[in-house]
Formats: sequence, C-alpha cells, structure tokens
Amino acid sequence: MSRSSLSARVRGKLRADLRPAGVTLARKSSFSERLLPLRAVPVVHEETGEQSVPWRTSAEALASMLNSATKGSSSVEVVVSSHFIRYAMVPWSDNLVRDAERLAFARLAFREVYGALVDSWEICLDEQPAGQPAVASAIDRDVLSAIRAAVSNAGAGLDGVVPALADCINRHRRAFKGREFCLASVEAGRLTFAFRGRAGWRAVRSRRVDGALDELLPTLLKQEASAAGVQEGGILYLCAPNVREFAGTPVPGWKLVLLADAAPPPAPMVEPALVSMES
Repeated sequence: MSRSSLSARVRGKLRADLRPAGVTLARKSSFSERLLPLRAVPVVHEETGEQSVPWRTSAEALASMLNSATKGSSSVEVVVSSHFIRYAMVPWSDNLVRDAERLAFARLAFREVYGALVDSWEICLDEQPAGQPAVASAIDRDVLSAIRAAVSNAGAGLDGVVPALADCINRHRRAFKGREFCLASVEAGRLTFAFRGRAGWRAVRSRRVDGALDELLPTLLKQEASAAGVQEGGILYLCAPNVREFAGTPVPGWKLVLLADAAPPPAPMVEPALVSMES
C-alpha cells in the first residue's frame, strides 16, 4: 500500500451521512457533538429502464468511501436521510409490555399506510415514558444490509444506524425550550416535521419538496399541521445544512429559531434517541 493511501486512512469514531445526493464522512469529537469534516462524495443516479432504487448508488458510494478511509479500529455511525426512512406514531397501550408486542403494534401502524411493503422493512421504536406515544422508524432491510456490509468490508465496527430526524433531535436537544414546539428538519428535496406536545411527540410528517424551501415553508407547515391535527403556531425550530438561507423567512403564527449545523456540546440525555439500529 502506498504512503499516500496510508495517510489518507483515518481512525477513531467516525460518522457517515447517507443521502440521495451524496455521502459525507466526518470525525466525531470525544468531548462534544462537533464534527470534523473529512470527505464528501457526490452521487449521480443514472436513469435506467429498471425500477429505480435510489439508495443503491448512495450505498455503493458509502462502501467505496469507507474502504479507502477507515482502518480496522475505526467505528462508524451511519446517519440515514429521511428520503430512505419512514416514520409513524404509535400510541401507548397498557396491554403491550414486551418489546416484541410493541414492535408488532408499530408494524401494524405502518401497514395501515403502506400495506405489504412493510414486510421488507426493519422497524424500531424510541423509548418514551409510560403513557406517551412513540415514534417508530422503518428502513428497508436491503438498505440496512448494504450499510452493514459497507462498514464490515471496510474492517470497521458499526456504532449504529440513525435516522436523520433522530440525529437532528439529539444533536440539538439543548436548544429546545418548553414542552410544545415543532421541529423542521430540512434536506435537499425533503422536509420533515416533528410536532411536540405536552404529552410527548404528537406527529411526524415527512414529504418530498420541489422548489425553494424557504418560500414553501409557511404553506407546507400549515398543510402538515392541519393533516397531523395539531394546533398551528408556537416555536418552530429549523435545522438545515445551510440554515442561514432561512434567516428572515416569515412564518405567520410561528417564532422561527434557526439551529446551526454544528451543535454545541450536548446536555445530559433527557430522552433516548428516536432510534438506533444496532448491528
């Protein structure tokens, strides 16, 4: 192996972001939530006559990046775009005690919306206090298998597979004030809203978006709040890669709070991650 190849490899705790438009790799600090960007690989999806599998090209880019950038002692956390994740709210039930029962109940919630597609999905639940609804996340098993293979073949260990929404919540949890608010997680071509009430998370709504997000935000928020059956108005936390683009964006009825991409050191964990899909 050449000297340049050796110097290009990195060790320690790493974070990879898997998105439709590209894959990025960063080093995770041992003392804070700050990330040191290392590499970024754009992804171009070729049009073919076959059924589109948008995640596959991104997964291949992830495998190539990790293979050239990690050593056996590295551990990798993979954050997965909401383009590749589905969300559902699962109400609390006193009759469900075991994890298997709760997961089966969550699968039924997805099945009501997506039908038989759910049979090929891996589902995980967040851990909320008794009596509160839980957010369920689902990922296609083929996507999960591709991520695990990419990390394993690179000789690294998989710390976890985390939805972009869960990552956003955990990285910025110190900023959330009060018990009622809406979090908007922005990605290229997608907007995900998480509505929080006094009794916990009330709804998660994720949708594809074509057009300028800063211009569409007020209308989309109004539509999704109505569809979720939640009261409009309050504090709107907005997390985006280029959050400054939203500075000064008027959102009637809402107080807009922008969350910087690099979060400050985390406060003590108040509640667990929405989901961490361990290997």
